[in-house]
Amino acid sequence: MRRRRFKKGKVFLVGAGPGDPGLITVKGLELLQRADAVVYDALVDTSLLDHARAGARRIFMGKRMGQPSAKQGEIHRLLIREARRGRAVVRLKGGDPLLFGRGAEEASALRRARVPYEIVPGVSSAWAVPAYAGISLTDRRLSSSVMLTTAHEASFKRNLTPMRWKRLARGADTLVIFMGLSRLADLTRHLMRAGLKSSAPCALLYWGTTSRQRSLFSTLGRVAQLAERLRFKAPSLLIVGRVARQRRLGRWWHPPGLKGKRILVTRPRGQAGALARLLRARGARVVTAATIRIEPASSYKALDRAIYAISRFDWLVFTSANGVEAFFRRWKKVRPGQSLPAKLRVAVIGPATRAAARGYRLKVHLSPKQYVAEGLLQAFRDKRLSLKGKHVLLPRARDARPTMVQGLRRMGAKVEVVEAYHTAVDPRAARALRAVSANGGVDLVTFTSSSTAENFVRILGPGKAQKIAQRAVTASIGPVTSETLNRLGLNVDIEANPSTVHGLVQAIERYFN
Repeated sequence: MRRRRFKKGKVFLVGAGPGDPGLITVKGLELLQRADAVVYDALVDTSLLDHARAGARRIFMGKRMGQPSAKQGEIHRLLIREARRGRAVVRLKGGDPLLFGRGAEEASALRRARVPYEIVPGVSSAWAVPAYAGISLTDRRLSSSVMLTTAHEASFKRNLTPMRWKRLARGADTLVIFMGLSRLADLTRHLMRAGLKSSAPCALLYWGTTSRQRSLFSTLGRVAQLAERLRFKAPSLLIVGRVARQRRLGRWWHPPGLKGKRILVTRPRGQAGALARLLRARGARVVTAATIRIEPASSYKALDRAIYAISRFDWLVFTSANGVEAFFRRWKKVRPGQSLPAKLRVAVIGPATRAAARGYRLKVHLSPKQYVAEGLLQAFRDKRLSLKGKHVLLPRARDARPTMVQGLRRMGAKVEVVEAYHTAVDPRAARALRAVSANGGVDLVTFTSSSTAENFVRILGPGKAQKIAQRAVTASIGPVTSETLNRLGLNVDIEANPSTVHGLVQAIERYFN
């Protein structure tokens, strides 16, 4: 089903949530998937960008204290310009776009420019981050009121009157302070002068809802000193009040087993999401650099002829989910509304390929336990399925290994190989891989096919590729990919068994734990 596209330019101010990419709203995710351009902030988990269309522009306009940042006026002009070009623009902002997020300023600029816009609220760190740390801001046993404020420089200077400090100190049972780490000592001193006791409970929460989450529970009189000693950094949220001591929710959330590990995923964009989600669920910080892109076949003549003559084949063999998808995209054009012949038997390699085939209501007659070409050939022998004189159709990538074809022919099959798709270098991967190299590399690099490994080396060059791999752990999805990595001069530290995405993640967990 084709996605509905926007007919004219419009800007959507979307809250991405506090850090955990799973906390974006359903509406926010749907808009992201349909956008022509995504303008995102520094606090947005970049894995969300994988949900954007392949052709969508991805524009970073983040702001971080002490680092070169885009000016707010530049952001306004960019949003207006993109919308006036007829594009659907998602302005992706951390947390909620209006809560200390300058979303109101951006909406005003769009309104003045007569650019249509829509506001999509997000889950704010104000309540999500405390929740992940076990704190309920309005636990009725401890707190019936909450005050939210920011220690951002402009707001901080406005609040320096004694009356305003007293209002902060005494205005609510619980106080939540954003952007306060850089002036934490001043903040706590002013609050104590305004009437709060030095023994008042407080919590400092760093990168809440993510694998980097750290929590410091202390008192108003000691928190600044401890934060400096423990090297707390921004972004951190300060909670002051009795709820910070009680932690009535308990420690329900624990940083997962791969906490803080930087892991590079090199799968194609449309397929990277599943692996990235599994790794993030275990606490990894995932960097995506799709080294390959799935492209249409250079010519569909051979595949179309095979589809027209499908009744003469005895077996249809798929070696990947990409092959299944490419075959049926073409089938719908050549033989719309028709089904495969009942006598045709189907063989597949791997659970992902089997799932793709079943998605088209195919009955899978043969699927080996070992998810490589050799495994399928052995399965034919183990099941005593004679291929002598049988016609086998094999739709696959243009430059796939010859192992399957040679093995089937040795068993007496008449094999027709047709190109259903081919893989190419994704041009956007070069910039992502250079950024990985410039930012100190990663802890682990994953390779899920020979093509991802070959293009990794092709993009970086053998020297840089080997340098990154030597500093990191290298994980392969199976023996074929491992063989390619060894041929390219890259050591293999982890090999998945079974050769699936889940098997790869489990192997990575075993290695680190």
